[in-house]
Amino acid sequence: ELDALLGEIITAMREAGIYDDSIIIVTSDHGGINHGHGGQSMMEMETPFIIAGKNIKQGGEFSEVMLQQDTAHTLAEIFGLTVPQMWSGNSMSHVFEQ
Repeated sequence: ELDALLGEIITAMREAGIYDDSIIIVTSDHGGINHGHGGQSMMEMETPFIIAGKNIKQGGEFSEVMLQQDTAHTLAEIFGLTVPQMWSGNSMSHVFEQ
């Protein structure tokens, strides 16, 4: 169901003429097992993070640990924003084309 809805969003972006200039990020706040919500195992703590679009390398995979706060840093870099000194985390800038 979610795949179909994401497909609708992508179709709408193409129809609006903004798809080629966009970056799409799909993530969540935590993983899960079956219908579980959170937990202490790695399957429950790891989160998906999929990024694609303009100036994003294709076919890449994160080999290092990515933390939830890294999402904010990555978004800040995409939008050219200065990250406040008090923020923890890192940008996943290695996914960007040079």
